[in-house]
Amino acid sequence: MDLLRILDAKPEPCIADTDHFKVDPKYQFSNVYKIATPMSDFQKELIDQIVSLHYSDILRFFEKLDSESWDNMSSNRKEIITSSLETLLINTKLVCLHPYLLIDHFFPKSLTTRDLPNRLAETSGKFRILNDLLTQLDTIYNPADKADKSKKGKRIDIAVIVQPGKAMDLVDALCIGHKCNLNRYAGIKLRDSSANQKKNMHLNLNVHLIPSDFANINEKELATNLNNFTTKMNFVILFDLTVNLNDQFLSGITDVNKTKFFKLVPINSVEHIELYYEQQIQSRAIDEFIRPITAPI
Repeated sequence: MDLLRILDAKPEPCIADTDHFKVDPKYQFSNVYKIATPMSDFQKELIDQIVSLHYSDILRFFEKLDSESWDNMSSNRKEIITSSLETLLINTKLVCLHPYLLIDHFFPKSLTTRDLPNRLAETSGKFRILNDLLTQLDTIYNPADKADKSKKGKRIDIAVIVQPGKAMDLVDALCIGHKCNLNRYAGIKLRDSSANQKKNMHLNLNVHLIPSDFANINEKELATNLNNFTTKMNFVILFDLTVNLNDQFLSGITDVNKTKFFKLVPINSVEHIELYYEQQIQSRAIDEFIRPITAPI
């Protein structure tokens, strides 16, 4: 058997056949990219538990829809089942972002401990990808030490758009563990014990934490750090996939020809399903939203 000839030959059947793998030509030439992120064992286990808690309502929901008896149910009963399924979707999305957002007693009391960035990356696929991206960008753009002049002036700006509150606190904590100039435009910035040391290193990597609802943004801080909005983002990393990329605020800090958008999509998750149906869903009605999103679960 000529093993080398077999390995070098064209695979049969094709690994990526055109019948099952179709890429939209517009997507190939766009500046918006979707990165499939893994999910940790902790995330998978929690999602299984959430689905189990709502399983009876899921079965009852589809049983009534399939038998066409949904319309004959009392409005109170409909509301109970619908509310249960919406809670299922909300909690599942929280776990997809990070398990700590769902389980309060796991939430770290101190978000600035030295080993926390690694723990955050280990327990969430999205945080793992962000951690890897920041590590690579640090290697590419930041000087190795104070004596390194080869990368002087190579400024790079990254916007991380995430839900305000605890989710932003966790992203803040992860970024503190990396060599970057961190700017936060909503909520209270976490204390970074190495902030002065980072300033003396003349880092080129600048990370901007922006709330996904674009509300209560510190405009003064934003204008100062972005030179009155003349500085445009090189990359925008989207933790929240519901962000409108055509929003006026987002257009003001990005450049059509320069900025690349990265959507972090947990593979085979509720967010992944929502992204598939995003062009077809016009409202959060039973048939348009809850039914197609819940069915794959």
